[in-house]
Amino acid sequence: MDKFKVLKRNTIIIAIASLGSKVIGFILAPLYSYYMTISQYGVMDIIITTVGLLLPLVTFNIYEATFRFTTGNKSDENQVLTLSLLATIVGLILSTIALPIIMHFTKMGEIVLLTYLLIFVESINFVLKQFARGLGKVEEFAWNGIIASFITLGFSLILMVLLHMGLEGYLITIIISYFLTNIYLFIRLKLWKCLIIKKINWNILREMLRYSVPLMPITSMWWIINVSDRYVIGIMLGTAYNGIYAVASKLPSLLSVFEDVFYQAWQMSAIKEASADGENEFYSLIFNNYIIILTIGFTLLLVIVRPMVIYLFSNDYYDAWRYVPLLLVATVFHALSGFLGVFYTVKKKPKGALISVIVGAGVNIALNIILIPLIGLMGAAVATIVAYIIVTIYRFIDTKKFVTIALKEKYIVLMTFICLLQLVIYYLSFNFKIAIQLLIASWIVVCNRRLILQLVKRNIS
Repeated sequence: MDKFKVLKRNTIIIAIASLGSKVIGFILAPLYSYYMTISQYGVMDIIITTVGLLLPLVTFNIYEATFRFTTGNKSDENQVLTLSLLATIVGLILSTIALPIIMHFTKMGEIVLLTYLLIFVESINFVLKQFARGLGKVEEFAWNGIIASFITLGFSLILMVLLHMGLEGYLITIIISYFLTNIYLFIRLKLWKCLIIKKINWNILREMLRYSVPLMPITSMWWIINVSDRYVIGIMLGTAYNGIYAVASKLPSLLSVFEDVFYQAWQMSAIKEASADGENEFYSLIFNNYIIILTIGFTLLLVIVRPMVIYLFSNDYYDAWRYVPLLLVATVFHALSGFLGVFYTVKKKPKGALISVIVGAGVNIALNIILIPLIGLMGAAVATIVAYIIVTIYRFIDTKKFVTIALKEKYIVLMTFICLLQLVIYYLSFNFKIAIQLLIASWIVVCNRRLILQLVKRNIS
């Protein structure tokens, strides 16, 4: 199949699944704001971000190797799955040593235990999903997300709305969701046929760990850039402010839906096209078109995000609208840095990826500590933007060792100007403001109608 069609097919399949899950996610986000206090919402956000930090550390980040070593490696795919699950379970068992200590000092035994169970079922799910994606089972990978979303919706209504279980109900819901989707993947992929009991090739595990363990610092640094501001906010301003910032962070995920979908499809295509004829032209074309699509999404979302905050969420979260645009900008640069980061995966050279996120994380922490006491939540948003911009620029320069991407510079400058104009209008107060924002966004869509039609139809050329 043509490389453009493969990328498009995988993107569409994953997009359908992700769109369904995100729609349910956006139904639930306002729901949570009514059935949890601002402080509970803030604690929930901290728990989820903490899980994001701990999961790769306690599992040796092995799920990253699961995808990379399964892709194009038919002879050893069963070994890869078996060894991935083995390494994950061993890591999780070893991590239980810390449970009693954490429960003693936090005095939150039930919450800590639920958080650990969440890490356990989520880590297994990550391995199974990456194995499915590595095999090219994109449909099964996508259905996992859809099923998880409907399970989450159902149990949220039962445990939070009907039984009023609050934060505990939320955690139990997510645990059940991952547990049931693990069963789905195990049955759908017939994984009992893939597991190896005897003749385990430990050399493959060593190779996988050589690949995944150096990625652990990268994952940790990304975590710092993404969510360390939650901890600084909680310490300096209080968990109630975490709740407001968490709501503000939810809305940019409308754009990150496309980012997540495209990244997963792009990673598969980039690996397959490595060292192929015309790879630089292919990468350049996709990157420039990616910038355009992100710009369109950014300008359209600026039209609707403030009304969404006002009408969907509890009045306690009203101030969240102020921080959404800056977090949208951060999402755009996160997407671009992720695109460039795929080249490190393709070449199996994570050094540049690590250096870029170390620099970005250092800048992020410093700016959080400086700016949050001065300008509050706005300081956290600014720190995130600056960190992502630094990572993107570094990677664009550094990856020239692997690929050469030709930018459409004049067009990018124009798109940047339009985005800045939309930002200025967003923060002004005057009649017909939304109409003007919508007019600008519509103009960008019309100017890029050819690209949009090509994406909808056959190719991306």
